[in-house]
Amino acid sequence: MKKYLIYTMLALTVFTACKKSNTVATQDLPEVRVAATLSAYSKTLTGSSNGWKAFLYPYGGGVYLFSMKFGTNNRVTMLSDINATTSSTPAESSYLIRQQQAPSLLFDTYNYIHLLADPDPSVNGGLAGEGAYSDFEFYIDNVKGDTVNLIGNRLGSKMMLVKAASASDFTTFTTGTNDFIGKFSQLRTYFKRVTIGGVDCEVKLDIANKILTFSYLDASGNLAKVSGQFFVDGTNSSLVFVKPFTIGTVLVSSIKSFAIDATNHVFSCTINGTGYSIREAITPLKLDLTAAQRWYNQMAINSNGTWTSTTAFHYGVDDYCGFKNITGYSSLWYAGPVVFGGTSEGLIAFVNSALSSPYALSKVPFTVNAGIARFTLLTNAGTFTAATNQAIAMTSARNLLYGGAVVGNFQDWYLIQTDAGGINYDMVRATDAQVWISWKPRS
Repeated sequence: MKKYLIYTMLALTVFTACKKSNTVATQDLPEVRVAATLSAYSKTLTGSSNGWKAFLYPYGGGVYLFSMKFGTNNRVTMLSDINATTSSTPAESSYLIRQQQAPSLLFDTYNYIHLLADPDPSVNGGLAGEGAYSDFEFYIDNVKGDTVNLIGNRLGSKMMLVKAASASDFTTFTTGTNDFIGKFSQLRTYFKRVTIGGVDCEVKLDIANKILTFSYLDASGNLAKVSGQFFVDGTNSSLVFVKPFTIGTVLVSSIKSFAIDATNHVFSCTINGTGYSIREAITPLKLDLTAAQRWYNQMAINSNGTWTSTTAFHYGVDDYCGFKNITGYSSLWYAGPVVFGGTSEGLIAFVNSALSSPYALSKVPFTVNAGIARFTLLTNAGTFTAATNQAIAMTSARNLLYGGAVVGNFQDWYLIQTDAGGINYDMVRATDAQVWISWKPRS
């Protein structure tokens, strides 16, 4: 009997030990650990009293700045340097911290960060159906001190959050890009010049993609280029290039202390502490003597026989002629004989999915003198003087292209190839370089 009692007590001891070893502490349960992690991330985001400065690097390229302040009520207030409005007008929407494949920050209602992913090109440019190839749902990669690093769940865009040091730091951070663009854009001419380290450069600003390009003549007299994507930290008014580059012997990593002399039309700045002046110019650094003829020949090569421009003419401002005031406007065309069904060619607007009157035709043949194209007015078709948005816009465009409304008027233009493939061109008025238009073939 005694032996059986010992065996029974031993069995109970083993059973109890097994039961204890199979019991998982509450804090070790996966769902509890996940909840604790999400709570910690949430406290990190809401714990910055001055909010966060965000650097977003979309998969499609570029850098965009945001100021974000996360509330404990799952609401976020943000600013962005996407445009003048977003940089100064706060927008509020909701956000979530959720476990997906990893702990993630989700901007689940439309706000400024969605502008970059908007599939409608009319909203913020970008490609139809994809926008700027950017994310609005991110997994949290790591937290290091005052910095949170995130990666887009869909495309892999990268975003870095850095704690804002003050309320002023939060509000001024996103204003720098538009401040720089506003000052630089007061240079009225398409061509702009600066000498860096003894090298004469032509400077071009690509506003949409935040790229500055410096063109110069190499030792062989050929045109060379260096380009840099940038962002502008409004807190310290510093333009920073994502990847520094070299011009001559000067390493260019940032541009500071930029200002505009609106009277003399001179943009001043410093690079590595040295002062520079960017000035207006009315001629290209090197004229491509065959570009104008190549542009014209493209109409014969392309079965659609048309050059199109959505922004139309720039003259101090984009869309100077006011085409975007036309209901149903899509683009301005320079259409060749393929479109007109004969030998005619000229300027015409595409409105409500159709070619529309009025339009102005050019005298043919197309003439090029020393690399400069001449457009001569042959005839006017339709009513240009009617007080409608379409007539107003077409009247203005015709007068710019041909130098006036009278048959026989002409205007000379430079053609500047803007891509390696030779399918995109800028056309610049030769007399003063203050009017230009960007063309691409009709697809």
